[in-house]
Amino acid sequence: MNGMRPLMFTIDRNVPAKRRVLLVMESTIGGTRRHLNQLATLLPRDRFDITVAASAERDATFRLDMEAMRKSGADVVELPMVRNIDASTDRRHVRELRALMRNRKFDIVHAHSSKAGALARYASWREGVGRRVFTPHTFGFAFAGGFSPWKRAVYYCIERALGKITDRIICVSPSEAAQARRLRIVAADRIRTVENGIDPKPYLSTPDRASARKILKLPKDGRIVCIVALLNSAKGQLEAVEAMAAMPADARPLLYCIGGVSDAAYGAAVKRAIEKHKLHERVLLIGHRDDVPLWLAASDFVLCPSRWEGMPYAVLEAMAAGRAVVATMTNGARDAIEDAVTGWLVPVGDTKALAAKIGMLLSDPDRRESFEKNGRERVLSKYSIENMIQKTAAVYDEVLEA
Repeated sequence: MNGMRPLMFTIDRNVPAKRRVLLVMESTIGGTRRHLNQLATLLPRDRFDITVAASAERDATFRLDMEAMRKSGADVVELPMVRNIDASTDRRHVRELRALMRNRKFDIVHAHSSKAGALARYASWREGVGRRVFTPHTFGFAFAGGFSPWKRAVYYCIERALGKITDRIICVSPSEAAQARRLRIVAADRIRTVENGIDPKPYLSTPDRASARKILKLPKDGRIVCIVALLNSAKGQLEAVEAMAAMPADARPLLYCIGGVSDAAYGAAVKRAIEKHKLHERVLLIGHRDDVPLWLAASDFVLCPSRWEGMPYAVLEAMAAGRAVVATMTNGARDAIEDAVTGWLVPVGDTKALAAKIGMLLSDPDRRESFEKNGRERVLSKYSIENMIQKTAAVYDEVLEA
């Protein structure tokens, strides 16, 4: 080097290396889709390199979300996972996941929902790459009606087996975490709660009720209630139709069901129930809408009649929009809603109780106003998207330091 001194570099030992995180999901619809989008685009890039392996088989529009993820700095791999068990297809996707993990040596493999939860955790374990984190979003096998009894038993056994190789389970509500402890999916000390969060801005900047109805061409003085959910057996639109049928004809509101169809057979059953009870002028299925905040603004209040949930975004959004909520006592809903303070809770599947609360809330504007004020204050103070991202990052840090 002819007497030249080598360049010297100072390394700051207090600055940790960026961690490589793989997010894996098959169920890219509804609230799980939103949750994945939030993590993929908002986890801090100064701390994490994000890769997403996800399927667009359930909804091709998810490819637009993939582009947004790429623009945020995430690497995105489309992996066409399918919901139903298919041994040949599932083995192929495990091989592809293993190859991805082998090449990139992820620090964290964070799998979401049942199918990706199984494939990604198994691939990570077989490849010996990454600490395994799982967010179930709901334990579908734990609820009667979701699957046949034998399938529920099989899926439960699979989850118990996968729990042995899972470093942390992140539950999206305290009630879901309590259920995970009861089911003994993993040891209780490996269960963490990170509640879903929302960006309230779209729901705080909408017009008032009268103006929203004018924009949407809805009846100025009509009594209007909304359900915002995919047409799916978990979401309880069928029970809402039965509740409407149980109400006196002159007391029924207009019920708008907003959301696409994710289960064609269930959607057909809802339509048959509407025709059976001659409710086609009172219950309207209006499909997917991009202007949900405007519909919430136009509503008198919101229903969430689900049969099972993890933490329903629809409840949080309604509260952010300043709308009272009548919901069933599912996981998440019974955490977000303070009964008789921010809304009303009724037993799952109890159509008579649902009908009664709908009627009572329609006839009591003072109570609605109180629920609206209290609900908005609660969601703004407790269910921020920033809180969700920070807590998720903290779980990653914890599991890597364990």
